[in-house]
Parts: sequence; structure tokens; C-alpha cells
Amino acid sequence: MSLVAHRLFSVGIRIDNRAGFSSDQLAAMSEGLDRMSCPASAEVVICEDFVSEVRNLLSSTTYDTVRGANVVAAKTIPVSDDSQVIVVNADPVRGLELAQLGRLLAHEAGHALIHSRMEGHPDLDLRSPQMGEQVLHALATTALDEYRVERAVYAQGFPLRRRWTGPPRARSPPT
Repeated sequence: MSLVAHRLFSVGIRIDNRAGFSSDQLAAMSEGLDRMSCPASAEVVICEDFVSEVRNLLSSTTYDTVRGANVVAAKTIPVSDDSQVIVVNADPVRGLELAQLGRLLAHEAGHALIHSRMEGHPDLDLRSPQMGEQVLHALATTALDEYRVERAVYAQGFPLRRRWTGPPRARSPPT
């Protein structure tokens, strides 16, 4: 396991490089974190077994990465009021261009900022006794958080996100 700590402003953000990413890739990731002023309370874990890592941090047995046509590239998890872990899914992210890596980590740093300020959505069980309302509330708060993050990422000079479904794959000819 390789552990790299990059200095951002006057604080260090720990990057646990379990997947053997190159120094150029790590530098691009650090630039994204830096440009968004990622809080020192965040840690980045780049791992091959993304689902197991996320399940462990969430204490969940049901988390998965099935998202229709999209691929989960990373997830920011608040592990306490003053600590966040950005888990990077090494397999689909490994083939990204350096600029895309920086943008991805800038996006996740935005989520870490929201959580560090305790501005994320609260436990939905406390908000509504009715499941339908919980689902609608969850959709709305997730959309709002994504808007806030994307607006901040764009304000830092990153391009608007294009739809990304993972590294190019060989396609079967139409039948």
C-alpha cells in the first residue's frame, strides 16, 4: 500500500493510494482538492474493492454500484461531524484523463465541504414518518447538493460535467 500526503494550503489532505495510481494522477487529484479548498477533515481512499470499502464505512450490507447506465466513480462519506472520507473507485477512474481526475476530486471535495459545514441533509427518518415523503425529500436534497457542488466546481474554472459512463468499451455491432 502506498500512502501519499499532499500539502494543500497549510493543511495536509491524506491520500491513501491502495490502487497504485501514478504520481501524475495523484497530483491531478490533489489539484482538484486544492482548487475547491477541500477541508483538512477529509481523507481520500483510492481502492480496488470500492463496494466493500463503502459498505464498511457506511456499516451497510446493501450498498452497491448499480446505477442504470452510469458508473459510480467516487463517493464522499461523512464518518463523523468532523471527518469525511472520499472513496475513489479505482477501476473506472484509472483510465480518466488527468483533467477529468482533477474535476472528479473537485466535485467530491464540494461534498466534503457541505458535510464539514454540517449543511448536508439530516437523517431522513427524523424528517417524515411517511416513506413517500422521505423518498421525495431525499431526491430534492440530493439534487440541491449536486447543484451546489457543480456550481462551485464550475466557479473554480472546471468545465461543466459531461455525462460520463466509464472508460470506452468495445461495442457489439447492432444485430
